Amino acid sequence: MNDIIIEQSAGIPRRVHQIWYQGAAALPDKYRRYRDGWMRNHPDWEFTLWDAAMLQALVDEHYPWFAARYAAFERDIQRIDASRYLFLALHGGFYIDMDIESLRPIDPLLPERSLILSRTHGFNNALIGSAPGHPLWATVHANLAAGRSAPLDPTLPARLRDSPAMRTAVTVGPRFFTMCVEESGCLALPSTLPCPGYYFEPGSPTPDGRSQPPRGDRSYARHDMDLNWLDARHRILSRINRLLLPLVSRLLPQR
Repeated sequence: MNDIIIEQSAGIPRRVHQIWYQGAAALPDKYRRYRDGWMRNHPDWEFTLWDAAMLQALVDEHYPWFAARYAAFERDIQRIDASRYLFLALHGGFYIDMDIESLRPIDPLLPERSLILSRTHGFNNALIGSAPGHPLWATVHANLAAGRSAPLDPTLPARLRDSPAMRTAVTVGPRFFTMCVEESGCLALPSTLPCPGYYFEPGSPTPDGRSQPPRGDRSYARHDMDLNWLDARHRILSRINRLLLPLVSRLLPQR
């Protein structure tokens, strides 16, 4: 895996990466408006919209060690989740989900930072800022190569453990990403900024109940959490789970 990591640069480039697997021409009007909003609030930033062909080329050219596992994923959303960890390691910048609306510039967060994370129930992979070659990506890529999954509480009902949303979350999604963040040691680095949930996802549930901003404070973005890759039934179940799981985790005895 010679391309797992490159030399870390001084900071996070002013560059936004987004993914619409079907390509720019198929981008829904809502997400086109949201993308335009990020561009208005960040006029001197570079923007890249990745599609399926571009992501495949990224894997083929820079991460051949991952090509077989990338092709073997059951769902496209797994390829979409995994690929953000590849281009952020290579190019740096911010990955931002299409269903996140910009409310104000994020430039004030950048000075002296090499990693910016959104802390909700764990660490969300919907918005990540990184210097190219950040040490976090060595851990992420090693776990991708090994096919590791994040652990789940054994008491979790089978219908939740086996749902498409949960299988994605533990193999490449936010639960996998949280596992990697915690294993990497990057939270101890002074250049890491773990942002409270309200910075980018106001109202998002967190086990400690601290996702809401203090009175008078403002968020930088708002995440709709559309889950548009799921069918309607699983979208509803996933939204219910998002609300219930943090509550359950607070009621369980601490180990």
